[in-house]
Amino acid sequence: MIDGINSIKDLGSNSTNLYGAIIYSLDHLQKKEKTIDKEVMTAFQVIVFSDGADQANLFTVDQLKKKQQETGYDIIPIVVKSSELDIKKIREVSTKYDFLGRKKFYYASSYDKLAKSFRKIQREIDVYASSHYYLEYMSPKRGTNFNHYEISV
Repeated sequence: MIDGINSIKDLGSNSTNLYGAIIYSLDHLQKKEKTIDKEVMTAFQVIVFSDGADQANLFTVDQLKKKQQETGYDIIPIVVKSSELDIKKIREVSTKYDFLGRKKFYYASSYDKLAKSFRKIQREIDVYASSHYYLEYMSPKRGTNFNHYEISV
């Protein structure tokens, strides 16, 4: 897993490149699928954690939709309340639907509640599959600030 984290590439923007990050994830997962035993992994999903909308404008939502249709992978957003949050755009990138036929996403009113939203998705996935998780993290660079992130497995 550490190698995966260290291999994350810079997508060339210092603002939120949401569509680019999702396109990268779909592409990366598509390549990874070719190396995975189909009896072990049968479904692929990209779960997106975000606090807003695409600010970098490096890719369009249409490019994202085209890549998603090419791969067939589900895109499931988990969003946290912020001033940048654009619910319409978040619904647009989602591939899941709620019982009313609207594009589905998971919402957390604060960063502290993100884990609760992820556990809700996990319960829904566990209903139909034994799940394996492949994790990558992507964040825009923020000047000369350095952050320490720890992933526990």
